[in-house]
Amino acid sequence: MSTYKVKDSQALAFHVKIEQLEFDKKGKKLSRPRVQVFGINEWRTVKKSLIQMDFEIEVLHDPTENYDENLNRVKGKHEEAIESETPEVEARKPGRPRNIDTATTEVTESKE
Repeated sequence: MSTYKVKDSQALAFHVKIEQLEFDKKGKKLSRPRVQVFGINEWRTVKKSLIQMDFEIEVLHDPTENYDENLNRVKGKHEEAIESETPEVEARKPGRPRNIDTATTEVTESKE
């Protein structure tokens, strides 16, 4: 579990390796495991169903173990994204068209 790396933006989600074992007549394994990402509340709901359907489950990342640390990772990533926004990004947001003077970074409403 310690070798699994999680992106900062997904630190508040469960990362689970799930597999429904399937074999052919000769005993060769046909199924492949996959990593699925679940929200905290979603995982609480889905976990029981997966067990009932005979899925092999391995939790790779549990966000509730170090919740405060994971919350700070997500907040830090969000704040970095806000700080990196430029006036050009603001101009591309939906709404009324705007004229941007890049020399002064002054935003004015268009006359349309």
